[in-house]
Amino acid sequence: MSDRTMGWNIAHCSWPVVAIAVGLVAFLVAAAVSWLTPFVPSVHDEFSYLLAADTLLHGRLANPTPEVWQPFQSFHILVEPAYASKYPLGLGTFVALGWALLGVPIAGCWLAAGLCAASMTWMLGGVTGRRWGILGGLLVACHPAMQVAWSQSLMSGWLTAAGASLLLGGVFRLRRRFHAGAALAAGVGIGMLALTRPFEGLVATLLASVLLFGLWQGWTFKRRLALIVRALPLASFPIAMALLAIGLQNYAITGRLDRMSYQVHEQQYGVAPLFVFGHQHQPEMEASGQLPATIRAYHYGWSLDCFQERAGLVGWLTGIAQGCWTAWGFWVLLAIVPVFTAGAWGRYRLTIGLALIIVVQIMFSASVCWVFPHYLSPILPCLVVLTVIGLRRVFRMFVKAEIVRMAQPLRFGTFILAAQLVLLTVSAVRQRIDPLRAWAKHRAAISSELSSRDGKHLVLVEYASDHNVHQEWVYNLADLEDGKVLWARGEREDWNARLKEKYQPSRFIWRLEPDRPGATPELISRPNWD
Repeated sequence: MSDRTMGWNIAHCSWPVVAIAVGLVAFLVAAAVSWLTPFVPSVHDEFSYLLAADTLLHGRLANPTPEVWQPFQSFHILVEPAYASKYPLGLGTFVALGWALLGVPIAGCWLAAGLCAASMTWMLGGVTGRRWGILGGLLVACHPAMQVAWSQSLMSGWLTAAGASLLLGGVFRLRRRFHAGAALAAGVGIGMLALTRPFEGLVATLLASVLLFGLWQGWTFKRRLALIVRALPLASFPIAMALLAIGLQNYAITGRLDRMSYQVHEQQYGVAPLFVFGHQHQPEMEASGQLPATIRAYHYGWSLDCFQERAGLVGWLTGIAQGCWTAWGFWVLLAIVPVFTAGAWGRYRLTIGLALIIVVQIMFSASVCWVFPHYLSPILPCLVVLTVIGLRRVFRMFVKAEIVRMAQPLRFGTFILAAQLVLLTVSAVRQRIDPLRAWAKHRAAISSELSSRDGKHLVLVEYASDHNVHQEWVYNLADLEDGKVLWARGEREDWNARLKEKYQPSRFIWRLEPDRPGATPELISRPNWD
């Protein structure tokens, strides 16, 4: 279908400008949803990303290990050999950027949503008409699940999906001829994948490379080599910058360029392996007697249970089914339309390649013990392309059946987007009243109340024996020396004695038992300012 039939006069607009406009829509939608559901960190990973962002805002890649470090241990965080998040730099950098520019850390996810929608729109410009490309970008910008789950939580897949979009957008353009911007964008996409989800990103990069070589079928060797020679230097620069950033982070945290903080964390705390074909092991912190009870319960409980359910070949096949079901349930329209409109794209080499990428990516992702939507985010660009082509086929069927007229595609797209916005509003309201976040709001209220008081404070958290390990109160930002309110584990008397010796001269010390209904901190020591 030609662009003229869509009824929108954008022929003279620059495509990057159009993509940026769609990205701005996604940013504003994300900000509006946050207005309905104010951000409160509640998941382990979110606190780790907050630490990563605050560390960057302090001008560091890692923080020094505190003198008394054992009570400050928490999930997905290293305290030794350095105090830092275990995660790569990508999302933490965006959280820091949003925090610095707009005053709230969740704004980093708004920016990531805008970047992803803009990248998707630009990508679609290389394979569909402009107006259908805009519709695809807006489907992402107004998507109910992503705008609630990814824009209102720091467990976000926006950046990974944006990287995959830039990579595929480059492939779509380079399949015909050399394009400097496409080569650079592909390199940026690969760098973003490395800085967000290295394993899934490596798989996505290899699959995109295979797709590109498959689309070059029929080219002479000389023509292929000439394009590679011209494109590779442009793509290599952002990739090299990403690898340099990874190396610097590794060195700052672990002391080695080739040793990731994630690896060190799993050696110190992990019990279950990351992959279904691995083996259970004993964490170093347990062997040394420094492992907190709650962290031990998490790794020997929920984490190990997940591995045991998924271990081996049968578990891997189960993971493939779970991955497909997760994609179906999370993306809904973007997963349903490609399945039921396969006739619209199933006869083209490019779209068959995209479908194979989805299948293979899910197969590799299933080798990881856990399945979450942001783990599958590299397949989102492929789903979006197949969805747009499928919707175009549906529109043509409606025209043929005289349900709509050829001159009414704008109404067709508007109806779909309006339905998504209604679902988005419902999802946002449901999250606002979610009772599972009540404990996180209580923690945030206590932290805010103590921050408003004079002086500095240390809260010793003491859990009940049946404490829910997914409700962790002991998290801090980058500054464990001068932070206004510090949270620490009060479960061992030897740790408490060392904490009091170090902090009692300058801080109010409180005891908190969060598992008691309506629990509030109890003051147990005043600072020795005299």
